[in-house]
Amino acid sequence: MKQTEGSGAIGSRAAVVLAGLALVAVPACSQVAPPPGVRPVVMSLASATDAADSVRRVLARLRPDTAYETLPGLSDDQRLMVGTCPGSCSYGPRAMIQPHRASASSMRISADSVVFIARIINVDTMSYRKFNLHGRDTVYWAIGMHGRRLVSIFYSTVAGARPFYSDLEIEDHYLLRYRQPTARWIWNDRDEAAWGTCDGGRCCRSSGLPLAQ
Repeated sequence: MKQTEGSGAIGSRAAVVLAGLALVAVPACSQVAPPPGVRPVVMSLASATDAADSVRRVLARLRPDTAYETLPGLSDDQRLMVGTCPGSCSYGPRAMIQPHRASASSMRISADSVVFIARIINVDTMSYRKFNLHGRDTVYWAIGMHGRRLVSIFYSTVAGARPFYSDLEIEDHYLLRYRQPTARWIWNDRDEAAWGTCDGGRCCRSSGLPLAQ
């Protein structure tokens, strides 16, 4: 995980440790207000009995939530890459990534909570090795604690799927923060990543690969 120093709720590892594993909110002057009636999806999973129970609780909360941005330019829709480029890559499943409409808002969460910033929808029957993405699946992208670090957690709606922990990179743009929820697929020469606005207009990125222990 890579993070840049900042003053937001999902800030640096040092801020998390000093706050006793509590995430510190950004100053009021830099907060981004969500649309009227839309609130950040912050869930406490402290009472979940195991991983399967945490997934049940997440899906019960997230499935009815329709506050996701679907407009082109704010969301993204493309075929994901399979294999490794150059020389051994091909088109994979077509998947959409859509930000939650409160994803650019400031968020205060505790060490046993998660906050959801986007969803990924696989419109194909083909599964994908990353992002916990199965065929005809919807996956919810959350940010939470794993041990003493912030990570991406991907929750699949497929029966029996467990929480999938992946890397998280947070970039703080300071005065030039994003003021609108946005999510994109980000290409590089060997693979691609998920990117979205988070916590007061910062940028969150994940490769979608399983987290190295």
